[in-house]
Amino acid sequence: MTAVTLIFDLTSVDVAARLGSDPARFQDSLKRYLKEIGLVTCFFNVLSNFNRVISLGAEPAVNQKLKLLGISDSPESYLELGSQLVTKKAAVISKESIQLAATPSMCKKTMGFEYAQHLQRGLCFIKRMRLVKKTEELASKTILINFSPDLNEQTTELMTMFFTYQTFHEKVDILDLSGKINPTLQQGCDITGGRYFSMDKYPKSLLGCIVRNFSISDRGLHLFPAISELEVDYRFPCRCHNRLVDLGYICASCLSVHCRPAVKCVGCGASFMPQISVDELIMKQPPEILNARRTIPKRNESIKSEGIQRTVILPAKKPKNKDGPQNSEA
Repeated sequence: MTAVTLIFDLTSVDVAARLGSDPARFQDSLKRYLKEIGLVTCFFNVLSNFNRVISLGAEPAVNQKLKLLGISDSPESYLELGSQLVTKKAAVISKESIQLAATPSMCKKTMGFEYAQHLQRGLCFIKRMRLVKKTEELASKTILINFSPDLNEQTTELMTMFFTYQTFHEKVDILDLSGKINPTLQQGCDITGGRYFSMDKYPKSLLGCIVRNFSISDRGLHLFPAISELEVDYRFPCRCHNRLVDLGYICASCLSVHCRPAVKCVGCGASFMPQISVDELIMKQPPEILNARRTIPKRNESIKSEGIQRTVILPAKKPKNKDGPQNSEA
């Protein structure tokens, strides 16, 4: 029995940048991507009648109720889960994402926070399946398909979820289709022990790419060459310029990293410099503290007063015998 969590990136801006700029080509590629979302979900569902699958769509601006594409957490839902139903729900999210991209959105969530929410939901799904299936060992698999090239905002929640997966000994596999290596996702795979695979172009078959690279069991993983990077860059990207830094400045409010000293935090807007002068800060202190400072004597005066009060005591000297020592015997 295997509990599989699938997370698909459905943001129209990021997906359109990778599928093509031509409107006709983008429409055909988007339809193919939505169909393959349903095929991937049903593939892991039909591998075994004991498998349990949850498929989620990642789009920060869309309502949370629409992001559940499909779930099979019982024998009844196992039979009801179909590829057309998952594709239809994914198309609804994609259509609403395209409409929200044309108008200014008031959503302040980012893809890093969105992935953290879905990983938390997937971890709860795995834990619930473990409680249901007590007699047999349950294997788990979490696969994330990413199109977003920039995840430097709100990465604290995402890194926290990676360390939570490491605590519960759960792995996260990531297929990065953004065109470049994402340090945050690469670090997450290395922390959890999963596999990170980055592709420059959208594959001809998303289902074949996922099956070939992420459907291998842990027992047969040593038979296949590692596709993850040999060296993982653990430098953190700064919030201001999105550059990897060795040493930086951390905001105490939101833990954002800055590569240069700043007056305000780029993430939360917290002010790093006081808006009042030192004299105004002293005058705003309570009068008890100011009076206590005035009544404290100076150090030199206290030493002089203590020296006057003290009396000099010298040791008594014994008188010297001029005749020398006398013998007591006659």
